[in-house]
Amino acid sequence: MPRANKQQKCSVCQGAKVLPNPNAPSGYAQCPICGGTGIADPNVDPKPRFYNFTPGGAQGTTFALAANAVNIQEQFTVGDYDFWAIYILATSNGVPLSNAAAGLFSVTIIDQSTRNWSDNPILSVLTAGYGERPFPLPAPFKVPGQGIQKAVFNELSGSTNTIQFALFGYEMLPVTAPVPNPGV
Repeated sequence: MPRANKQQKCSVCQGAKVLPNPNAPSGYAQCPICGGTGIADPNVDPKPRFYNFTPGGAQGTTFALAANAVNIQEQFTVGDYDFWAIYILATSNGVPLSNAAAGLFSVTIIDQSTRNWSDNPILSVLTAGYGERPFPLPAPFKVPGQGIQKAVFNELSGSTNTIQFALFGYEMLPVTAPVPNPGV
């Protein structure tokens, strides 16, 4: 008698089919990883991942904006596999953007097709959250493997501003077959 395939719950939404999203009218949005089925794709292993915008996509987590600098472009390149961005996070001068010590800046995010995420630069305090209160995207955004995301920053506080600006989401790694044990 053939064995039935046991379906596993989605590891991201835990089978709930949705994720919390305060921007959605219901407070929840369909899970982008399982497509709202609550069932894991047996061919994909979603792994949590942060991508930081850095100068030229170089390694690092922060970059400095000189006082009143404009049109400073930063970027990151996604690895070999698709990435679903779910949250935007940022700090300025090492503190959350809501802190008075944070320097004000604006940002425009551009995907690899040169489509802007907004028509005009958006103020930093309206764009990103921080670790305890990340800013959820209204809908998860798929960045194809090897895709490039760019952001253009403008410094508005009048003093040097050290910024960390990141997307958090899930990288969709393929499930690999276990390596057979050759025995002893």
